[in-house]
Amino acid sequence: MAQLTTRQEQYLLLFATVSGVDRTLAGAAKYFEVSKPSAFHIIENLIKEDMLEKQVDKEIIVTPLGLEYIQEKYERGVLFSKWMQTSLRLVPLQAEKEARRLVTILEEETLQAMTKNIRDIAMPKNPTDIDDFSERDLDFHIYKKDLKTLSMGDKGFIKPATLCEMEGEVWLVLRARKLEYRSKKRNLLRGQLSRLWYQYKKRWHEVEIDENGLCYIPFSAAVCNEKKGIGMVTIRARASVGIFTMPEGEAKMIFNLR
Repeated sequence: MAQLTTRQEQYLLLFATVSGVDRTLAGAAKYFEVSKPSAFHIIENLIKEDMLEKQVDKEIIVTPLGLEYIQEKYERGVLFSKWMQTSLRLVPLQAEKEARRLVTILEEETLQAMTKNIRDIAMPKNPTDIDDFSERDLDFHIYKKDLKTLSMGDKGFIKPATLCEMEGEVWLVLRARKLEYRSKKRNLLRGQLSRLWYQYKKRWHEVEIDENGLCYIPFSAAVCNEKKGIGMVTIRARASVGIFTMPEGEAKMIFNLR
């Protein structure tokens, strides 16, 4: 198997990422801030090495040989990204980008030491109890960060949400649904939620999305105002539309507790 350069490995990692990136020539050029001819040269060399493959829809995928070559770095990148989100409080896109860079430029000994010492920050059990708790539905809306305009993510979930208790902890349960997005060129794109994060003490934690599209957020991540009867959770949602992605940003989920 050929030994790749650092830049070639970074391209492999980019195309191995299943969400949050545009897996095309134009997307790679934009991501690495280079010209399309520069990106084309690297991609073509990786295709010749049987590491990448170009699809008819212009999507670029990693071949089995490419996956075999980059698998360990990819797994480390996922671990480092999660650590950066929870410990360094980086937003997911920035953490993922930095992780892909780190795993290709650091010495193997350093990477092994970091991998050994990184530990997930556990989400604490509910620090506060809900008085007279009972399972119930909660109406909610998702707003942009300014709290004035509805976010596109507001259309990405079936309403209402459900507040329920499992294993001694209270959860806010959301159900994702397919959504539509009008691009700047006025093209109608259809996609679905691929990843979701919530913020707790300024740290980002990723939510597991099950096969039915159910998302479980610990209610302890909510900031509640009992007088107004509302609660708020800060989230980031990522949706995929084929090989492209919809805009991702911080949003506020406001729900009615009454």
